[in-house]
Amino acid sequence: MKIFEKSKLPFGERIYQLFGRKILTRRRVAVRMQTLMEAVADPRGVGMMNLLMAILGVPKKHRHLFYEMGEGDVCIDCGANVGVFTDLALNTGASVHLFEPNGMLIHILRRKYRDNKNVVVNHAAVAAEAGELTLYNAVDSRNEIGQTQGGSVVSDYFARENDAAAEIHCERVSVVDLATYIKSNFSCGDTPDGSPCIQPPVYLLKIDIEGAGFDLLEKMISEKVFKLCKHIVVETHERMFPDGEKKLARINAMISEHGADNISLDWM
Repeated sequence: MKIFEKSKLPFGERIYQLFGRKILTRRRVAVRMQTLMEAVADPRGVGMMNLLMAILGVPKKHRHLFYEMGEGDVCIDCGANVGVFTDLALNTGASVHLFEPNGMLIHILRRKYRDNKNVVVNHAAVAAEAGELTLYNAVDSRNEIGQTQGGSVVSDYFARENDAAAEIHCERVSVVDLATYIKSNFSCGDTPDGSPCIQPPVYLLKIDIEGAGFDLLEKMISEKVFKLCKHIVVETHERMFPDGEKKLARINAMISEHGADNISLDWM
């Protein structure tokens, strides 16, 4: 197998492969440039939405959630990082409650949204129980902000995978019980038979919390908090655990048992 190959297809498309894997096409670059130009031309509309979804990596099957989102809708962004999901939701006219435990990032987010009344910034991680935990991150995250995406309160997985186990940046962070937060801040008034809200107060809940989502989802399902949300999207990170597939299977079983079909476990 050649290390690097370049081939040409009809209509001028070029494919570049490294060790047999496609890494770039000329057409992909053209599409990205087109998306960028549309965002510049339409900064408050679909053009910017499409650009933010491309940056965030929103799966195609979930893009309708943002096209259908609008003023008056409420989103909860768990694992806000630099705020791309929040920016996407705000672009639709929705309001956002965001959670981010990283002290460096929260400083940036507070400055970024200090004049925006549609954003509630929470300096905390979310989990099944409130308290305080250690946030693990690769030490490079202090100078390379992209590395902060691997920060976790349950595992130093990403630091270890990068052969940097001896160079982990740790900080103690506050943890909010998300189920209690939602029940305290958003009411619904379920029907007597316990059926879901006709109009759930939370339009979209995004959970991307690097492995802490399993226990959290179990609590939200067992306590029926999922009924307060119209849509819930989750990145499960089962790869971070030796028994990750077992954890994922349990959540899928609970979703089926409780009819929680508004929970999608394929966010990313």
